[in-house]
Amino acid sequence: MTDRRTVDTINDDQLSQLYDNLGRAETENAELRDALAHCHEREPRQRAEAALARVTDLQAQWLAAGPPPLGVPIARWWDARLVELHNAIRPAAEEPTP
Repeated sequence: MTDRRTVDTINDDQLSQLYDNLGRAETENAELRDALAHCHEREPRQRAEAALARVTDLQAQWLAAGPPPLGVPIARWWDARLVELHNAIRPAAEEPTP
């Protein structure tokens, strides 16, 4: 058996208290949901737009630079490009500290 009360074992005052608690919880839930939605609208969107602008600028630089020069190992050239791409997506200022 559990200590959970059933409809048959509670009185009117206890039922009213349960409905009041439910109403307060629903109100708080709606307020939290609105606050959370408001927080998530601006900052992540601005960061995403800034990252997109940095990546677009990087793409323009890469197109202007053309293919790797002769004699440069492709692996080293590609590694440098990956570092540039990483820095464009997530600059050092935004890196989380371990």
